Amino acid sequence: MLVSGALWGLLPLSLLMALGQSSDLPAIASIRPGDQQVMVTVTAPGWVQQLTLESRTDVAAGPWTRRAWQRVTNAGAITMQLDVRGEREFFRAGGDDRPSFFDRVTMGLGLLRASYPEAVLLEVDATGPGSGTNSTNPNDISQLRIVCRVNGGTALITATGGLTFDPVSFVAQPWLGSIVIAWPVPMDVMEADILLQHAGYAGTFSTINLRQPLYPGLVEPYYIFQVTNVGYVFIGSNSKTNFIGH
Repeated sequence: MLVSGALWGLLPLSLLMALGQSSDLPAIASIRPGDQQVMVTVTAPGWVQQLTLESRTDVAAGPWTRRAWQRVTNAGAITMQLDVRGEREFFRAGGDDRPSFFDRVTMGLGLLRASYPEAVLLEVDATGPGSGTNSTNPNDISQLRIVCRVNGGTALITATGGLTFDPVSFVAQPWLGSIVIAWPVPMDVMEADILLQHAGYAGTFSTINLRQPLYPGLVEPYYIFQVTNVGYVFIGSNSKTNFIGH
């Protein structure tokens, strides 16, 4: 089944093979429950760049909730750790062949610093591929703009999807309102989205910004989701706290 560009494997790998179905899907190999945490091992085929675990409390009905995410660098068995929620859960594993936010920003910064070695990151802005794009999956908010401070002004690089970037542009003016971000930050946008959902903001969003606004009390880089009918929800990349801002 194709869901938001991701193929979902709902059965253990051994059962898929026994049924004669393709094993080229992410599949749950084992689940080890504990008092506080659940360890889920998933077999990831070679095409997967991002691995996701979702759960729901009814095996046949109800919405799926994203519970864990992992960037994949090598195919094979990957173990993911989840907190116990105190209720019965059914899991499914999913894979996405799109490069992660982390990989895309890292490449974009590398390309920009090839022209401006002194560049420091100020913010990353993500929007959808079309006007009014809304999604519940950060990978769909795929248009990136990376903004850096450089000598004499500001350098920017944009990507319309994947690892394809436009040429670096330069503006002979400072970029105001954002504090320098040390890259990489501790958390990927997909992990921030899990915290967003867990906090109860389960709607769609149209833009995501990674920045630390120059404002009293804002002490870390934040993933800022523009959530439909809610507003701007800030997720701290270090503290993992959340609040509604402006």
